[in-house]
Amino acid sequence: MTEFAIYGTFRTGQSGHANLEDARLLEVVWTAPAYRLYLVAGKWPGLVPAEDGVSIECELYDCSEELLARLAELEPPGWNREPLELADGRHVEAFVCEPAVGANGVDVSEHGSWPAFVAGR
Repeated sequence: MTEFAIYGTFRTGQSGHANLEDARLLEVVWTAPAYRLYLVAGKWPGLVPAEDGVSIECELYDCSEELLARLAELEPPGWNREPLELADGRHVEAFVCEPAVGANGVDVSEHGSWPAFVAGR
């Protein structure tokens, strides 16, 4: 099993959450203040490493490699499975957006989380 951070459409209450039915929610966590959250192509949440980053709320799940392979197939091009630093210093994995892809999006980091951004739309 792999500890995997979920920050976007797969989160609780979001449109893709049913894809995590085989995963176990461990806790709500925050990234280190090293990321920005973008709305890409009008629909995709993209977490991008940034020097002027902030902490973004995520859910930490225990996921099988089979589940992560299925989720990777659902991610758009430019989202890659990479290490993610949490505010408490731990490192987990997440689907992180390539900076060049995120640069084409709208920065929504001030909301602190994807669900907060969606609720405010």
